[in-house]
Amino acid sequence: MSRTIMLIPTGTSVGLTSVSLGVIRSMEQKGVRLSVFKPIAQPRTGDNALDQTTTIIRSNSTIPAAEPLRMDYVEGLLSSNQQDVLMEEIVARYHENTKDAEVVLIEGLVPTRKHQFANALNYEIAKTLNAEIVFVLALGNDSPAQLKERIELARTSFGGSKNKNITGVIINKLNAPVDDQGRTRPDLSEIFDDSTKASIAHVDPAQLFANSPLPVLGCVPWSFDLIATRAIDMARHLKARVVNEGDIMTRRVKSVTFCARSIPHMLEHFRPGSLLVTSADRPDVLVSACLAAMNGVEIGAILLTGGYAIDEPIKKLCERAFQTGLPVFMVDTNTWQTSLSLQSFNLEVPADDHQRIEKVQNYVASHISTEWIDSLTATSERSRRLSPPAFRYELTELARKAGKRIVLPEGDEPRTVKAAAICAERGIAECVLLGQPGRDPARRGGARR
Repeated sequence: MSRTIMLIPTGTSVGLTSVSLGVIRSMEQKGVRLSVFKPIAQPRTGDNALDQTTTIIRSNSTIPAAEPLRMDYVEGLLSSNQQDVLMEEIVARYHENTKDAEVVLIEGLVPTRKHQFANALNYEIAKTLNAEIVFVLALGNDSPAQLKERIELARTSFGGSKNKNITGVIINKLNAPVDDQGRTRPDLSEIFDDSTKASIAHVDPAQLFANSPLPVLGCVPWSFDLIATRAIDMARHLKARVVNEGDIMTRRVKSVTFCARSIPHMLEHFRPGSLLVTSADRPDVLVSACLAAMNGVEIGAILLTGGYAIDEPIKKLCERAFQTGLPVFMVDTNTWQTSLSLQSFNLEVPADDHQRIEKVQNYVASHISTEWIDSLTATSERSRRLSPPAFRYELTELARKAGKRIVLPEGDEPRTVKAAAICAERGIAECVLLGQPGRDPARRGGARR
């Protein structure tokens, strides 16, 4: 029988997708026959598109990934008090898509303001599928003692120490740059006049291992290289017009520099991986950046604001620099509006950025406990307990295979008609209703057929 592991985030911005990808890579490296099951889609945009993890897995690997349920469908069932129906459907999809796997990895829902039911639903799914629970959390600006309290609180929300299915915890974003509220601040924007800097803690992982009330199955340090995004992703986010394509698909942006000062005071910021943002009516900045590119500095890209057309003599002067692969794109908004747009840029890994996905997977996998991964394929001695939805699913499957015909007396009773309709809808059995001729059950209670 396959082992079922459920990764459950304790909050937002814990890097759940990255951790999932890393755990998947760890299992692949050990030759584990794996299946990924995301019960409910949770796309970042709020629409009913596929969620990030499912899209990435389907685009970058051959691992089976089941189709998740749409969020609006799930919300409809919950609002109409049909959680039992939802759980039965999740159990059915689980069994349909995980038959040949040694290990099934489930990714839970992220608790957000819009999806405040996520924790309760994660707990129900874990109980229903008898899954081993692994909490995923980010360190933030917590001390080891505060982190211990957070882990205890998470465990309490999922049954406490009595829940033997709680296996451990994976700590992500260790020593990441954070602000006073504990939010990750990668300092992608380097605005010269901004004196506020995110603080970087230096917590020893050994302290976390010693203080954690649960086994630490992974401790992933922050890596700035993993958030280096492609120039094309910036251009798509801003809906920019491409002036010079160059290496726009492969150049990486590691910082954003707003060129508002004179050239001598900005030269130190003309660095590899820097996105230089300047008004299109500042040809001196454009020419200076092109000179740097011709001298071997692999600038990430140049973003021109204001929508002004580049003079032909200037464009011709920069032609040789453009041939080095320097991406240049333009937006119609002014520099201030553009800076606001850049602040809302999503640093998550795009599904088509195969190089970055590979780097994320290998990096996170290198910080996951190999002993834990090895234990997943060991013979499990855990008793197999069926939750009520799983028990109903097994009974339903046995009934389908038996293919029986059921004769129901009182066939003109609304409750009998309703039960027969459910049997027919689910393919449980063929029902024959016995009733008095001429009596309409709809008049006696409005049963739905």
